[in-house]
This record gives sequence, structure tokens and C-alpha cells, in this order.
Amino acid sequence: MSARIRIGVLSVLFAALCLVGCKRENSSDSTKAPEPVSTDRKANPVPVASEQSEADAETAKSGDAAEATKPAETMKDEPAKPATPPAEPVAPAPRKLTLGDVTPVQAERAIREVLKSAVGKVGAKLGAVGGIGGDPDRRIPAPKEWASMETAIRKVNREASVDAWLNAINNAAEKAAADVKPKLEELVSEAALRDAKNALTSSADGATQAFLNGSEDGVKDAIRTSVERAVSDSDATALQETMLADARFANPFTHIKSVNEFSIVDYLSEALAERMLVGMAREEQSLRDDPSGIGSETAAAVLEAAR
Repeated sequence: MSARIRIGVLSVLFAALCLVGCKRENSSDSTKAPEPVSTDRKANPVPVASEQSEADAETAKSGDAAEATKPAETMKDEPAKPATPPAEPVAPAPRKLTLGDVTPVQAERAIREVLKSAVGKVGAKLGAVGGIGGDPDRRIPAPKEWASMETAIRKVNREASVDAWLNAINNAAEKAAADVKPKLEELVSEAALRDAKNALTSSADGATQAFLNGSEDGVKDAIRTSVERAVSDSDATALQETMLADARFANPFTHIKSVNEFSIVDYLSEALAERMLVGMAREEQSLRDDPSGIGSETAAAVLEAAR
């Protein structure tokens, strides 16, 4: 082969090799090159998402601002709820009064309160209709010295005169009990109560005993005065004469002991004084057992301390 032909063949081969190499480079570059960024919003969602996020952020900010101002507006429309008041502190329980704390003045006042209460209750009970005559334990009987006379009268069926007289003296005693109550209350206020504190602890009826120690004569005089008025307003004296006539009818030879010296006033005064003082002692004992029954709180505390 000639040299000219060889050179031509080689030139063709070289040109072919160059062409193949260029194509490979172009193919590799086309696969590695980044895609061009489109300016079309529809083709590129990234900017759209970013703008949407910014819009949402703006909306959230405006919503937060609205929520921040909402309570203030609501407070204008809705009435404010009242605040819960603070719990009040619990006061400690007062210290219980002891006997050592009781002063002589407090003891004296307590005794007077007890006595006034006792007089009032006893006077109301005994002074009521049937308060003495209607109670078997309080009813005033005929004198013991008249027992034989009463028996003789009942044997001849003349008991009506005995019963009438007994009813009369018991009714008179009830009226006297109601009448003497204010006077006894006055005596309680004026009584000289010595060693009142000791009287509270000496016995269950210490107050009544202390009252009698300084006012027994005044009590008996007051009761007698009321009995005199009550007897004078009754027909007890006339009924007594009828009863004595029936006794002589029953037994003309019956000797009625001390009948000529008998005094309705003396007899009723003694019987009524006994019932009133016993009643006062019982009322005092009741108040000592239950001091709440007395009106004064201080007096109740003193009685409680003396129990």
C-alpha cells in the first residue's frame, strides 16, 4: 500500500475516534448537569410552600394578638366573680373556770342567782291551784293530835266536814305560797351571805342553808303574814267549827287534845315554811346537777366549778 493511502486511512480513523470521544463527553455532561430552576410558581412548589408558611405564621401572630386582647374584652361584658372570703380563724375554747379561780364576789352572786331561781320555781309550783292540796306528798293533813277525832267523825259518816276543812287549809296555803314569793325574792337580794364560797362546796343545798342562817326569821315572818291574809279570805275557821261539832256528835266524851290552843295560822305557817324550804333545797340540787338551767353564764360557770 502506498504511503498516501495509509495516511488517508489513519486520518479517517483518528477523526472517528475523536467523534466518539466527543459524544461520550456530551452524554456524561448531560446527565450530571443540574436541572434549570424554573421561575414558574406552578412548576416549582418550594416557593409556594414557603409563602404559605409565612402566611400561616402571620395568621397565627394575628390570632395570638386577638386571643391576648380577648380576656380584657370578656371582663367588660361578664360580671366579675366574687372572691372567696378567707376562712375565719377558729377562736380557742375558753379555759374552764376552776374553784380556785372563783372569787368571793362571784360565789356570792352565784348563790343569789340560785336562790332567786329556786324561790321563783317553788313559789310557782306551790302557788298553783292544786300545787299543795293536789299533791299527796305536799298535801297538809290534820294535826296528829286530831287523829282520833278524825277517825270518830268518819265512822259516823260525817267525813264531809273533815274533807271540807282540809281542802280549805290547803287552798289557803297555796294562796299564801303565791303571795309570799315576791317577798322571799326580796329577802334573797338583801340577805347577808357569809363565806359564800364555802357554801358552794359544803353541801348540795349549801346556798339554801346559807340563806337561812341569816334570814330564817325574816322568811318565817313573811310566810306567816301571807298565811294570815289567805286564812282570813277563806272559810277555814267556820269549817273547823263544823268539824268539831261532828266530832262531839260522834262521841260526846271525846277529848280533843289541845283543840282550844290550836291556831290555823300557826299550823299552816309552819307547814308551808317546811314545804317551801325543802322545795328550794331540791331546786338548788337540780341546778347544781345541771348548771345550764340557770340564766347567768357566770353563775353557771361558778356552779360547774363547785361540782
